[in-house]
Amino acid sequence: EPSQGLWESVGVATIQGVASAKIGFKLFTALKQTTGLAALNLHEEGVSKALAKNLSDLHATWEWAIANSPILLERWKRRQMGNEALAGMDKFNNLYEDGIRRKKLVRGFVKARKGAMNVSMYPNAFIDAVVCAVVMKTIYDARMQRFDKMYGSDLSNEKKKERALLEAVMFYNATQQSNERAF
Repeated sequence: EPSQGLWESVGVATIQGVASAKIGFKLFTALKQTTGLAALNLHEEGVSKALAKNLSDLHATWEWAIANSPILLERWKRRQMGNEALAGMDKFNNLYEDGIRRKKLVRGFVKARKGAMNVSMYPNAFIDAVVCAVVMKTIYDARMQRFDKMYGSDLSNEKKKERALLEAVMFYNATQQSNERAF
């Protein structure tokens, strides 16, 4: 890949910053993330009860989802939460390490833009991550209830948990516009 010149790189970073600003700090954009809850079939046995339980204890739901889903944990750490088009900015964030270390202006610009991006994307990323956690834990709880009724003691509790977690992660992933490939 050919290296970019200094001003071309600054221009690219500026455009990426403008694109992220259109997403960041907009509460409406963040609130649209809650539409992920619509993917739940509330008529399915156990879903409504599990949803109410998980919404009432968001901290426990969040802790469970982060502990059980490496995909969600990675999305949360990146703080992009569905904005993978913005993920290519890491290349520019490290620009000053590519022979431009002496340019204080560039270093300051990169740091300021990266900091603003992290702060401005937080509302969107936070609400998206919480909705993902609630959806995933709700599906897990409903599937565990279903598997207990279907299999009783014919299937070990570990197998039920494993299968319910797999279905929960697959369901969560399928509802994301920026889903990860399962296989």
